[in-house]
Amino acid sequence: MVNSSNNTREKILIVASELFGKKGFDGVSIRDIAQIAEVNVASINYHFQNKNLLFQEIFITSHTWLESEIGKLGEQKEMSFKKLAWRTLSLFLENDTMILNTFRIFLSDQLDMPDGFHEEHCADGPPGGEHFLRVLTEELGIDIPLERRQWAVRMVFSNITHLGLITCTTYMKNEKKQMPWMSKENLEKDTYELVDAITQLLKSRYGS
Repeated sequence: MVNSSNNTREKILIVASELFGKKGFDGVSIRDIAQIAEVNVASINYHFQNKNLLFQEIFITSHTWLESEIGKLGEQKEMSFKKLAWRTLSLFLENDTMILNTFRIFLSDQLDMPDGFHEEHCADGPPGGEHFLRVLTEELGIDIPLERRQWAVRMVFSNITHLGLITCTTYMKNEKKQMPWMSKENLEKDTYELVDAITQLLKSRYGS
C-alpha cells in the first residue's frame, strides 16, 4: 500500500528544492511551496515544523541520497577507482537539476546544519568518501599513507563536483555545441586520465 504521508513529504521536498534553488531562501514562503505542491500549509508544518528545517532537510536528503548511490556503485564487483569516479560524475549529470539546486542551497548563508551532521556524514570527506577510499586502497594498498589516499579522494571528488556543476548550468548547456570537451565521451576520457595521473603520482612517490 502506498503511504500517502510519505508521498506528501516527498512532493514538498521536490517543490521546495526547486523553489529555493531558483529564488533563494528569502524569496520563497511556506505558502508558495504549499500552493505549488498542492498541499496545505499545515501539512508542511506537520512534516518539517518550519521553513528553516525544511531548507535544512532538502540538503540532508540530497546528501544522504548521493552517499547511498555512491555506496551502491562502490559495492559493485570489480569496480575500479577511475570507474567509480566516472560513474559518480554520471550521477551528477543524470540528476542535474537536483544537484544544482542542492549546491545553491549549500552555498546559502541560511543553511545551518544540525549538531553531529558533519561528524556522521563528512568524517571521510565528500559524500561517499569512504567508498572512494576503500576502492582506492584496494588498488594501491596500505603502503600509500592514509592522508595521501584521502588527498587523492578529495582531488578526484573536487573535479567531479566542478564538472558536474558547470555542465548542469543553463549557460553551459546552451554552449555545449561550441565546447567539444563537454561531450560524454570526452568527460569520461578526462576523468580517467585525471585519476590515472593522481594514482601514478602516489605510486611513484610512495610505491615500493
